[in-house]
Amino acid sequence: MSGPKSYSYRVDPAVIAAQQEAARLREVSRQLTIAAEALAARHAAAAERWGSGVSRISALPVIVDAEASHIAVRAAIREAEATLDHEIEEASFQRFASTITAGVVVEERRDEAERAALERALGRARTEVPTAGRSADDIVETVARIVARLAPTATETERAHIDTLAVSALEGGAAVEGRIDVLRSAVAEVTAAVRERAARGAAVDAALEALASVDVDGVSTARRDLRLARDGAGPLPAPLLRRVEALVAEGREETARAYLAASLATALTDLGYGVEASFATHLESTGYADVRTPWDGYVIRVRRPAGAQTVRVNVVRGPGAVATAQDIAVEATVCESYEQLTDDLAGLGVAFDRTSALDPGAVPVQVDQALPEVKTAPVVRHRRAERRAPRERER
Repeated sequence: MSGPKSYSYRVDPAVIAAQQEAARLREVSRQLTIAAEALAARHAAAAERWGSGVSRISALPVIVDAEASHIAVRAAIREAEATLDHEIEEASFQRFASTITAGVVVEERRDEAERAALERALGRARTEVPTAGRSADDIVETVARIVARLAPTATETERAHIDTLAVSALEGGAAVEGRIDVLRSAVAEVTAAVRERAARGAAVDAALEALASVDVDGVSTARRDLRLARDGAGPLPAPLLRRVEALVAEGREETARAYLAASLATALTDLGYGVEASFATHLESTGYADVRTPWDGYVIRVRRPAGAQTVRVNVVRGPGAVATAQDIAVEATVCESYEQLTDDLAGLGVAFDRTSALDPGAVPVQVDQALPEVKTAPVVRHRRAERRAPRERER
């Protein structure tokens, strides 16, 4: 069968993941460059030395979807960070350096581990008055043990509240046991609140990480909403999570479309056809792109309908009075390469399954007046381009 054909396609999820990881690493490189420029404005000499490490990332070969490339970028990032730590000794810059995680500048969050509330409470303890059958030392030890359970990441307001309750318990008196119980309950409530905030923060971080390599409309707004939601209570709102999931799915589909277009361009080029540099862009923006054949006026038109994982291919020619037999002969010759195209795409991680095909001459070859005029000429067997080794293709 050598007429128009339709194919369904599916890109290997592992290939999509590799593509998105490559995109993330490119963003890491960009953020490192921005950080180096910011440092240069404050400390030119040290930043210049660090920037030289960052520049080595930019000097690497174009990031490809190979683990070796990822490892090279990560190694360069670690080297740049090590240079920054070594060269910049001022405390302010050490704090800045601590905000770089995996090469990405993130918001600095220092853990205030001091137990100021406990220290102040113990300092005001009235140890000389034993009450309720307890010694002063016993009361101090009990209060200290309870307050020590307070999570280091409790807020200043929460710490101040516990401080007040601890001081009250240390004052002794007949109701000391009741005040110790109140303190114990308050610490438990604060600890539960801290854990809830940590879980919510982890959910926000996971969602932001999922969006890290997604570049579609609505991502910036979703990231802003996630950051705003960090300080809320309870689980993240379901509508926000669904929006993130939808954006991630859209990002995967966009990545799959881009990879399909690049793979088609590679495979068709290897088969000896003329693929323009704008092939992928044109396919994405208009839904179709033409590929030159060895016969003047004839092209292979590749169509990808919007919203469907389908590709349609058929021969299209320019105007001209030519015999139908010539059109059919061109179709038949082009068709000989389709099976190899399917095999080559499979090797690139794209399953390309034929869903329909027409016999030669079943429908007239489409004529596009915008194409060059077709001349009557003998149809010769198309010769496949010389195959390039995989390494050569990656360069």
